[in-house]
Amino acid sequence: MDYNPYAAPTVDDRHLTPGAPGAGAPQPWEVGEVLGLGWEAVKRDWPVLVFGPFLALFIGNIPGTIFGMVVQLGLVEQFSATYWLIELPVMLLGMAIQSFFMVGMLRMFCTAARGGEPEFGVLFGGADRFVSMFFTSLLLFLIVWVGFALLIVPGVILACGLWLATFYAADGRGPIESLSMSWQATRGHKGQMFLLALASFGVLLLGMAACCVGFFVSLPVTYVATAIVYLRLSGQATAQLPVGPAGFGPPPGRPPGF
Repeated sequence: MDYNPYAAPTVDDRHLTPGAPGAGAPQPWEVGEVLGLGWEAVKRDWPVLVFGPFLALFIGNIPGTIFGMVVQLGLVEQFSATYWLIELPVMLLGMAIQSFFMVGMLRMFCTAARGGEPEFGVLFGGADRFVSMFFTSLLLFLIVWVGFALLIVPGVILACGLWLATFYAADGRGPIESLSMSWQATRGHKGQMFLLALASFGVLLLGMAACCVGFFVSLPVTYVATAIVYLRLSGQATAQLPVGPAGFGPPPGRPPGF
């Protein structure tokens, strides 16, 4: 195959809906390559890519944190009927908040993956895809949970095959379509997706080992790497980071974002 991952994109770098006119054929990728490109993107735009997810995680965890404090204070008995009546709405509220921010985060990561300049304000612009993201995330959680309940291996396969569903949801697809397109896009790549998951887990562990602070650097690295995989498998253009004597260099220009 003659594909060069460091060559200039051959399609327009503007936001493309997978399958729409202008989206190309799936492009190859390697685990080490996409993680390296993710690291370069975070080094280039670390203020947005680090503090954006940090803020999103902080706000998304507020409902659960408050309820946890209520339980710790003894105002609600843990695992009682009242506990479960409150726990479910709190969990759904937290998932809703995270779904709202997830749209913006994935858009930022895809912009970085294309070599564009991610903007912090995009984090708060997920209202247009909030419903789709919420139900995609909920279905993804339930499907993978059932898969893991069936002796773990089916859960691993489902997780690898449906990993890109949230990217499709942020990119304009409905919940069922997002899951279906992710499964189709990862056909023949599930083993590679598993290796990416293991490598990403290792990167996150290294971040946690750095007094936990490094987690907020390693997290966007893995997300940008996954965004590159999504853009490659959906036939969209990604960042062109040429290799020089010192390794990866900055892109010669910044195309428009997601």
